[in-house]
Order: sequence, then C-alpha cells, then structure tokens
Amino acid sequence: MKKKTKRLISILLLLGLISGLMGCGQETSANVGEAVDAGGIVIRLGVQPGVAVSEVSQYTGILEDYLAEKDIQLQYVEFTYGPSMVESLAADEIDIALMGNLPVFTGVSNGTDLKVIYLTLLTENGLNGIIAGPDSGIKSIADLKGKNVGVPIGSAAHLGLELLLNTEDLTLDDVNLVNIEAADMATSLSNEEIDAAALWETNLTKAALRSGGTIIATSKSVMEDQTFAVASEKFLSENPEMAADFVAGLIQVEDYIVDNPDESVEGILERTGDSAEEWNYVYGLSKASGFTDDTYETARLAKDFLERNDLIQNDFDYETIFDQSYWDEAVKLLEE
Repeated sequence: MKKKTKRLISILLLLGLISGLMGCGQETSANVGEAVDAGGIVIRLGVQPGVAVSEVSQYTGILEDYLAEKDIQLQYVEFTYGPSMVESLAADEIDIALMGNLPVFTGVSNGTDLKVIYLTLLTENGLNGIIAGPDSGIKSIADLKGKNVGVPIGSAAHLGLELLLNTEDLTLDDVNLVNIEAADMATSLSNEEIDAAALWETNLTKAALRSGGTIIATSKSVMEDQTFAVASEKFLSENPEMAADFVAGLIQVEDYIVDNPDESVEGILERTGDSAEEWNYVYGLSKASGFTDDTYETARLAKDFLERNDLIQNDFDYETIFDQSYWDEAVKLLEE
C-alpha cells in the first residue's frame, strides 16, 4: 500500500493535467488506450469531494496499485458538481465518474449514453438530510411547512427533501424552496436567510456544525442513497475488461473502508484537513451486493421526481441504465 508521501508526488505530477478544472469538466489527460510515458494505458476517473470511496482510494493507492498490476494507470480528475461530470463523460474527457443518481438520469434523458456499472458503499445512517437553523424553531419535518428551505435544486438532497416531506403529508409546494449551492448553505443558515437546509454528506454535517443548526431527519427511511460508478457506453464498448478491472479495484477500496473505518477516517482527515466529526458517516457504511429491488425502486422515484418537477423533458427507461455484468466479472476476478 502506498503512503501519503507517494500520493503527494503523484498529485504534483498531475497538477498540470487538472489545474483550472473546478467543476468545469475540461481536462487534458491522455485518452484511453493511448500509451503514456511510464507504459500502459490510463483511466480518467472523475471524483467529487465528500465521497469516502474516492477520498480513501486517493489516500491509500489501493485502486491505483491494483490497476497498475493490469498495466493500467489511473488519473483522478476533480469536480465539484455532478452535471459537469456528465458533460465530461459525453465529451470523452473522462472515462468513469463517481456521482449521485440524479445527474446520471438527467444526462440520459438529454441523450448522453451512460451506464451505471457499480453501486458504491451504502450508509446505514442516510446520506441526505435536513438541517434546522439554530433559531428557526423547527424540531420536526412537520415544522417545515411554510418555511424557507435551502436546497441545491436537482440534487439528490432535493429528492430526499420531497420524500421526507411526504412522510408528513407535505409536498414541496408546502415549503418555500431557495436554490443555494452546498458550499454557501452554512452561511445562509447562520444569516437566517433560510430556516432549514437539505444537503448530502459531508456537506450535511459540515453545514450543521458551522451554522449551529441541527440535523432533524435523514433519508435513511425513504430511499437508498446512491453513489454510482458511471461510464460512457463508448468507453465500455471499447474497454470492457478495463471496466471490470476498475470495479474489482474499487471493491477492494470498499473492503478496506468497511474493515478499517478508523484508519479510513484518519487518512481522509490527512487529505482534507477536515474534523473527524465531519466524517462520522463513514462508520455507518456497508457493502452493497449488486443492484437490488431497492436500487431500482429509488431509480423509479428519482425519475418520477425529475419529471414531476419539470427537471427533464425526455422520457427514458431507467432500468436499462444499469449493467451489473461488470460487477459480476469483477467478483470473479477477485475470486481467482
């Protein structure tokens, strides 16, 4: 396993490839299949902050080391926003991305050829949730009626908010939605510009801590929190074995997290400079076992949500987006 110093060297070597990215979806790394200086080929992986799997992968080098054994190099490309990852997949600027479900479904609706090849770690605590502002007087979901609620429109937190409201016979029409970026939510809560906020981890806990607010509910009871490994159909058709190798390496990262939560959090903190409290959700992570009925049910809910709120214009078959063959092949590879 690689140490942190080696990871820093690798990051420095890649600075020229990813500088200026910051969610715009533009990058200049080598194309899949193109020879690189150290030999082999490269997978360009889009990642976002706050995702334990990608953070631990970058810290430990587990995924990178496994792929190196297959003569495949890995390049991490940083994003701050799921839709820009979809744009980069469509433009053949990255090959695989780790992201939530709604940007994937929106992209497919808009004609981008994508496949979900892996469902990453599940959380027992709920990845999305609602924060009540410190002086809002909100104690429960029912108290949200008529309140100003901040949410990044079109995000998984937006869907989670709707489903949680439904548990109290409320809808999105019963609250005043305010479209706010995740990074600005704590400030908006502190300044009482909004009464509550809907976010996903680690933004959820960070905003609660920084604003003095309280998490009053999570998505645990209403949906499967989905972070997918998503690839373009072009990449998969040209590199099916590489895709299976990637999934096999990712499974090993997840095995490490589940078996070593303390070490995983320590590594994340060293990478990010965050506090341990901000990454508590790691202790509730568990392995997924392929796409299940819950996976498809949440996908159905997500599609219905996007249609009902006029966030997509074109119909699509959500079931055909999932392809478990790469997961199945990865399991076989790890059993050999």
